[in-house]
Amino acid sequence: LGAAVVALPMAIVLLTTPGALAERAGQVAVWRTEGGGALAALAANALAVAGMVLWRGDANPRHDLVAGWPVLRPLAGALWAVGCLVVLRGLAGRGRLGRASAVALAAWAVVLAMPTVLAEDAPHFLRGIGLQPLVWVTAGIGAAALLDALPRGPRRRGPSLGAGAALVVAAIVIEASALAVGWGWSRAAAERYFAFEGGAADLAVAVDRSLGSGWRGGWAMAPDAP
Repeated sequence: LGAAVVALPMAIVLLTTPGALAERAGQVAVWRTEGGGALAALAANALAVAGMVLWRGDANPRHDLVAGWPVLRPLAGALWAVGCLVVLRGLAGRGRLGRASAVALAAWAVVLAMPTVLAEDAPHFLRGIGLQPLVWVTAGIGAAALLDALPRGPRRRGPSLGAGAALVVAAIVIEASALAVGWGWSRAAAERYFAFEGGAADLAVAVDRSLGSGWRGGWAMAPDAP
């Protein structure tokens, strides 16, 4: 019921203006914008989307903190990779994850990857936003699997839990540190300025200042200009 209420306004718009969806989808469809055959373009996009977690992310700095950064850094990415193995074992009816749960996670990945797989500029983080929670769920499954694999017993329980907690905390610290470093890169700041139309924003501020009204803030990350 909640999903229906949330989707109702969009459904009304699409019913009254059916071209709103089809026109934009046609503009960015990968088989129209990329060279080569449709199957080759789809295969290349699928590989790009599969590699966005660990290898290369969105090249647009408007969508990624640093253009091209993958979704995860190595340690959290390793947990994600272990989680993927757990899901694959679950699909085969083996391991700690039930088959129904594994099928649900696999379906989530396939369905919500389609908006970026079928369109140009893959991986596109905005079109693939539905995959973001899945990445962290899968990393969590990997962390849980590693914790289960640690030695058990009255004397080993404390050290095992401590090692598991240290692993998770280290992954979080590495992610946060990488984001902090990336945010401070001057080159990334310049890219964001142009990607977010900072020049247009500064022009609007100049007009407001000349009129003595309106927004006076300007663009905080504007690069140095002569």
